[in-house]
Amino acid sequence: RGDIWISIEMARLGSGQYELISNAQLLAVPYALYAETADYLDPKEELSLRNQSIYWATSGNNDSRPAYHYVGTRDQQDLVLKTNTDNITNPNDQHSVTFTKEGQLRIKAGTTVRGLDSRVASYPMTVEGSDQGIFIEIDEGRSTSNNFVTFADPEKIWGTIEGQTYLQLIGSRPYIIQATLFALQTASLIGQGIATGAEAGGLFASIFGSGAGAGKIVEGIGLGITAAQIATQVTAWVVKNATCVGVSYTSGSADYAEYLLSDTTDRDLVPAEVVGVKGGVVSLNTTQADHYLVVSSSPILLGNTPQPEDVWQYEKIAFMGQVPVRVVGPVAIGDYILPSGNNDGVGIAIHPKDMQLGDYPRVIGVAWESAEDAPLNIINTAIGINTNEMGAKASRLNQQVDNIIDFLDGKAPLITDASYFETTTENQPRTTVSKQISDETFNQLMDKHEGKIRQLYQSTRTVLEQQGFDFSQNPEMDRLMEDPVSFLKDLRKNPDYQTHWSYLDQYFKNLN
Repeated sequence: RGDIWISIEMARLGSGQYELISNAQLLAVPYALYAETADYLDPKEELSLRNQSIYWATSGNNDSRPAYHYVGTRDQQDLVLKTNTDNITNPNDQHSVTFTKEGQLRIKAGTTVRGLDSRVASYPMTVEGSDQGIFIEIDEGRSTSNNFVTFADPEKIWGTIEGQTYLQLIGSRPYIIQATLFALQTASLIGQGIATGAEAGGLFASIFGSGAGAGKIVEGIGLGITAAQIATQVTAWVVKNATCVGVSYTSGSADYAEYLLSDTTDRDLVPAEVVGVKGGVVSLNTTQADHYLVVSSSPILLGNTPQPEDVWQYEKIAFMGQVPVRVVGPVAIGDYILPSGNNDGVGIAIHPKDMQLGDYPRVIGVAWESAEDAPLNIINTAIGINTNEMGAKASRLNQQVDNIIDFLDGKAPLITDASYFETTTENQPRTTVSKQISDETFNQLMDKHEGKIRQLYQSTRTVLEQQGFDFSQNPEMDRLMEDPVSFLKDLRKNPDYQTHWSYLDQYFKNLN
């Protein structure tokens, strides 16, 4: 390169005629000399380097300071990087990467990037190298309102990979059910105590009828210990469901589910409840159902996803896999799980040798977990084998065999119309449960012992508060402790718990 000179000319105001003032050769570049010593600047002086480009090069970054050397805009607006702007006139075809001022990254590949899904060049974004893929962390809680990935086209959203936890506990139906189950458990203890006193004159009778203090009553029937245990179980239930579920596509879950249209006349369903399906519509009614399924707690795969604005009309129903199911009473591994027959969302466990002929078409699944005798258990159940159809066929076959035997014995004519047997399945014996005493009798029993029952629950409240149970955050439990008799009477009338009461009535039915 040749020598570089700098010439300076000036003109008189309004003349337009310039005269040469000086002409000097440039022997050095002060900017380049400054760059040679930039490494040794005081840290405060480095602030001025934020608007300098001396460390950027097309061959890569060298000797840069990450805290100061980055790309940005001077006016706090979006930073947009574009390519091929000279060759592409249609804005829809332009390629760009935008870093919005709010921190969002947007990639627009334009209509020229397309092709088969087997070609890497067909994808606007690729991730190559390393041992891992993409890491996604969100700030909010992991609930169904927080999507990790959303799939859509220009028309609408078609699916998501979303977080999955239970509803907020306070005020939600799952939470209220936990409080209700505590009421049922304590009612069971009261019933056992009264039954024991009436039949055997045991400890409960002596303390319940002798004017003993509430503390002695609690101690006598073990309610204080049970209350503390149940409080611990409720806490464990909250913790488990807040930490052990994943996302609705790939998680620690173990069932395949689909969204099914729900009966709008029903109340909101709860995970693990038993439901009936008729004509593709799901409800608590299992009497006239075609299939007997369960509300999924946390599906590993979820199909038939409706549009977001329509989700409220649907329920997640488990079709196959290991599914938690709400069951009343004791359960042994290998028991069949059937609907209770009361359309209340819970099931009952029947040992294979105790199954009635009409029970087989109603089998939900097989228990893979045992449980103690209790008003409610949540049992891991294997579902998915087409037991309903198998049971229906077995039922028809048995009816035909019975008819042949009766014909040979001369007791009945031979029926050759196979459709006859398909319409008489409902007439076969079934296992069902119902209350063993009337609601009026139950209410009389509660009124008879109201004073002691109130003392009992007041003492139980003290035990729970000593265990750290916060009643201000548990309105249903607070109501139970303050007015237990009214609470239990109302609970008695709730059709959702008819099966539970049929279990509890075994302790009340022999009382006067």
